[in-house]
Amino acid sequence: MTTTKSEQAARVLAALEAEPMDDEDGRAAVAELGIDAKRLAARLRSLVVERDDIERRARYAAAAADRHRELADLHTIPAAPKRSRAAHIAEIRSFISKLPPEQVSMHFMKFETARDEDLARLEALARYLSERPL
Repeated sequence: MTTTKSEQAARVLAALEAEPMDDEDGRAAVAELGIDAKRLAARLRSLVVERDDIERRARYAAAAADRHRELADLHTIPAAPKRSRAAHIAEIRSFISKLPPEQVSMHFMKFETARDEDLARLEALARYLSERPL
């Protein structure tokens, strides 16, 4: 005899409303109701894995879109104004002084030796990053 899903659900609800039962009684009730617990558990696991995969793909797609947007922003950073080398160095030192000491890495130690074009780019990047919310 085959039963519909609604009949099976009604049987499960009726069994749940009965007296509390231990594991052995629960297994007996499930067997009596004709529910294949192993198949049901496998189906539920596959649904969870499927849903996790869908959500993970959505998160990765959103992260990839954010990354592409950030990269596009980096390529559209306006250039620093034309200034003297000393002015660029002073401006970069100003940005560095606003950072907490633990965020200032060794890479900033010898920025003064960079080419003029690199100093201008570094100043533009520092300005861009300092104006962005975290």
